[in-house]
Amino acid sequence: MARILVQTDDRRTILEERDVQPVDLDDEVAAVPLLDRIERALHEAQNAGARKRIRRLLSIVPAQDYREVQG
Repeated sequence: MARILVQTDDRRTILEERDVQPVDLDDEVAAVPLLDRIERALHEAQNAGARKRIRRLLSIVPAQDYREVQG
């Protein structure tokens, strides 16, 4: 069986749709909810990456501290 998996870069699973069948996309009534879940998961995964990058920026040490460490 097929499945759809959306993960962040650090492998955190945002969406896992198990047992996906071609009939799930046969008509608009069936396809729209699935595509909406995928879209939300993609946005969440993208935002998770942005939050992670922001956290890294907050941990930068000022240049004056580097001089003190080097002696």
